[in-house]
Amino acid sequence: LRLVSSKKHLTRHSSRTNNSWLFAPSSLILANYYLPLNGALYFNLRSERIIKFLVIITSLFLFSCAPTLQEYHEPQLNEGELYSHRCGFLSPTDTLKLKLPDGITLTVRSSSDDRKERLGELFFIGYFSIPENVNLEFLGSEVMISAKNLDNVSVPINTLSRYINSGNTEIKAIDETFTGSTKHIKRLFNEWDSHNLYQLRFSLKLNDFLEQYYISMPPLNINGTKFQIPKLEFKYIKKLGLATINC
Repeated sequence: LRLVSSKKHLTRHSSRTNNSWLFAPSSLILANYYLPLNGALYFNLRSERIIKFLVIITSLFLFSCAPTLQEYHEPQLNEGELYSHRCGFLSPTDTLKLKLPDGITLTVRSSSDDRKERLGELFFIGYFSIPENVNLEFLGSEVMISAKNLDNVSVPINTLSRYINSGNTEIKAIDETFTGSTKHIKRLFNEWDSHNLYQLRFSLKLNDFLEQYYISMPPLNINGTKFQIPKLEFKYIKKLGLATINC
């Protein structure tokens, strides 16, 4: 009888031991059960912080600006809007936007190189933005460049290019009619009108670096009316400005 009683006692004790987790404090159960999850969660949070830190550092490197000595040619015209094509209003103003008749705008930028390996190389780029119902024609196919230490140089212009979309560009001869178009674009935070944009671009090698020079564009026919763009003057400037870090 004692032996049987002992077995029953052992059985009851064993049963209570196997089910003891049912009567344990809930906080202890949760701590033991979720320990691996807490570790993974902590690891994920830490990984997210590292990724955010790397994204911030990369963004600063790619898009931040730093003070640098800028050398450029600034347009010298009393009319129009001067601005920078790089770091906004804090950078040296190397670009001029002019308003032409019937809503056309002309944006120009130019420079003369003084580096030894590219000494005297002159660069010019102009964009004609033409709205809808406006036609533009060139009444000449030459651009004239003049300076104090330079005889007048004639640069022949054969074509202009129009950006259509990524990878597609339309090339038009200088004696063709350049038609306008307007497309209203709306984004989440802003909206604007986009017009046909024609690019006039050339470069040439001169004998010397030009500190100051003038560019005369050919006359235009805008919707049947003749118009002459003012003579464009560019002057060499050296001053402190802002430039993107990764330039």
